[in-house]
Amino acid sequence: MNTVRIAMLALGLLALAGCQATGDTMPTESLRVQGALTYPERIALPPDSVATVELRRFDATGEHVEAALDIPLQGRQVPIPFQVEASVAPGAAAAYELRGSVTLGENAFRITRPLLLDPSAGVLDLGMLRLLPVDEVAFGTHFLCGAEDLLFGAAGETGRMVLNGQVFDLVRAPAASGVLYRALGQETTFFHGKGKEALVEIEGRRLPTCHQAEPPAPPFRARGQEPGWNVTLADGRAEVVLDYGQQRVSLPLFATSSEGRVTRFRAADGTHRMAMDVARRQCNDSMSGMPYPYVVALEFDDRVLAGCGGEAIDLLAGREWVVEDLDGGGIIDRSRITIEFEPDTGRVFGRGSCNRYNAGFSLTGEGISFSGAAATMMACPEALMDQEQKFFRLLAGVNRFDIDATGALRLSGTAGTMKAYPDTRPSE
Repeated sequence: MNTVRIAMLALGLLALAGCQATGDTMPTESLRVQGALTYPERIALPPDSVATVELRRFDATGEHVEAALDIPLQGRQVPIPFQVEASVAPGAAAAYELRGSVTLGENAFRITRPLLLDPSAGVLDLGMLRLLPVDEVAFGTHFLCGAEDLLFGAAGETGRMVLNGQVFDLVRAPAASGVLYRALGQETTFFHGKGKEALVEIEGRRLPTCHQAEPPAPPFRARGQEPGWNVTLADGRAEVVLDYGQQRVSLPLFATSSEGRVTRFRAADGTHRMAMDVARRQCNDSMSGMPYPYVVALEFDDRVLAGCGGEAIDLLAGREWVVEDLDGGGIIDRSRITIEFEPDTGRVFGRGSCNRYNAGFSLTGEGISFSGAAATMMACPEALMDQEQKFFRLLAGVNRFDIDATGALRLSGTAGTMKAYPDTRPSE
């Protein structure tokens, strides 16, 4: 028989906007949510696993469990029907979410994505909710390793690493400093963490130094197309603009959470509710093609919209780009052309082949441009001088950029194209 655990919490005073301090309470209504947990893979659940469904409320006072249901499976398989019920306050500034999971002991191995609910619905039938492997949804710490990213999580003597869909089970090994985990039976696959950095090797292939990815934080801006929308998170609020500016809503921000690659922002007032998932992965605007550092999924009331987040300059700044190709012709052996972006001044600088140079740059929602290049006047062999002039000519014609799957910066425009990679030389 299923074991049911229902926890009803009193609404905090901060959520009772407009109430008088007379001891009166805001009227409540019942919200009943039903559905079933399932997954399409033909993998049997262990007989001692437990399914859990939780209904949570997020408001100005924090995060609260409104209702919870534990279902010992005892050999039962999907679909797993559920029904939970809680009291909600109509018109309260709060966001409600439901989430399901399946655990074995203390370890979750299947989980749904959080689902934003309409608290005024009375009865909600969610149908089939898909349980996903925890590795895909709520696992580990996110690291960026050059053009690649990985997830790493550890519990005591065991760890797990996920890279490009591959999963590596690891065991802790002795280390002079930091923490070292090696793959079972594979000495050339390891994760060596030192604070917010890590050295990682996959089957003998050394990745660029991995840096812990910082979750996005306000001020933060996201945008999308068809229909055009944007959300700005700043000063404790979410400013939401929908349908090319036809609808504008300002909502108070509530609790933010991060799982693996995804950070989830929540906001609501007495009328509207919003949840926005932000994942560190390059996203190209569907109309302009402009690249941004985050993929965004926005839930607003009953709508789900997709878009991009962050600022394009974050893909360019903070590293030295080394040019390896000019308009398909490569570059002269052992010559060096570099580009380094300085966002605070709106300038780029570097080496053109022979001379040092600097120029202005401008980023818009449509692309990038360079102007006013100035260089030192040192003389070099004719071939290098010709290459440098070609670089300046291409730079002046650039009107767009992208970062490809290999991590290369591709600049293109009216005069041609160039390709550059981040400098991987150790710092001097």
